[in-house]
Amino acid sequence: MEAAEGKLFQPLAYTKTFALIGSIVVALTIIPPLAHSLIAKRFTFAWSRIGLWSGIAAIGLIGPFSADWFPWWLGLILVGAASFNLASDRIPTNARRIIFFSFN
Repeated sequence: MEAAEGKLFQPLAYTKTFALIGSIVVALTIIPPLAHSLIAKRFTFAWSRIGLWSGIAAIGLIGPFSADWFPWWLGLILVGAASFNLASDRIPTNARRIIFFSFN
């Protein structure tokens, strides 16, 4: 494309390309270790676990009020997940099986 079309669509093409490259980099380098640390539950100290889930709950509480793109239901899900994981030591095993639908 040349002239006006080139001036209009060239920045769009560069932006799209850089956004795709950035998302690939994040998906391959940041997301897997973060997911492993959240799912594996290999916390050395109880305080690090409490701090992690408290931070997630804080993001869930503050997010909908500070960002227009952060929906209220996502904040509710984050607060619920953080509350459950913080209280998981105090929940009886039978209740946990009912919550997770695992009647094995």
